[in-house]
Amino acid sequence: QRPEPTPLMEPVPPSDLSARDLERYERCARRFYYERVAGLRGDGAAGAYLSAHNCLMAVIDDARASPVPPNPDQMTAAFEQAWAASDMVGHVFEQPYRRLVETMLANLKPVLVGGELKHGVDLVLEVSGLSIRLPVDQVLRDEGGATYRTIKGGKLSKSEADRLGNALLLEAVAAQPGPAGRVETFHMVDGGTTPVTQTAAKKKTRLANSAGFVAAISRGDYPPSPSDWECPRCRFFFLCPAPLDADG
Repeated sequence: QRPEPTPLMEPVPPSDLSARDLERYERCARRFYYERVAGLRGDGAAGAYLSAHNCLMAVIDDARASPVPPNPDQMTAAFEQAWAASDMVGHVFEQPYRRLVETMLANLKPVLVGGELKHGVDLVLEVSGLSIRLPVDQVLRDEGGATYRTIKGGKLSKSEADRLGNALLLEAVAAQPGPAGRVETFHMVDGGTTPVTQTAAKKKTRLANSAGFVAAISRGDYPPSPSDWECPRCRFFFLCPAPLDADG
């Protein structure tokens, strides 16, 4: 006689969350569940762009580990070492991706020597009783106070300052001791910088939304968000009930 099957346990809601987690939940709670809670990977390959981008992240990590600001030659050497070890070598689109990330690296080099790089230290904001991690890549200090900078791979975007994660970061920076701090985002693709500000009303709404998301995650509430645009492009399309819900 076969033994009775053991019921599968529901994954426990994560107790450590970052601003990026809450932004992912905001976009689609169900996809957040698949990726962050259930730990599903969807497609196996990371993709060529991500592999190329990781070579830039290796440069940033090398700069963080350096006791002194790196010089351009050191950054180039770190990039070349990361590229040689990546799966981009011999890729059919190796040269176009290399030209792209070399442009991003040229934009990044002067930034990395301009301020203190944070290493393993995030700002933290309490939201609904949970500590939300807010990564900061760089801190620039002058007589006017401190500027907290995040470094992103994309282009300068009009919507960047309004992101939910930036509302959380603004709130955390405001709680820091000393003169009022500033927040900005540097974009590697075009070398642009976005000063991050939000109106009091907009920030209040995003903080309230964040509190609601944390509470929903704690309850294990991950409703799908049906979308004719997003769903067919989601790696979990064939697992998710959202397409069926959209069809009624």
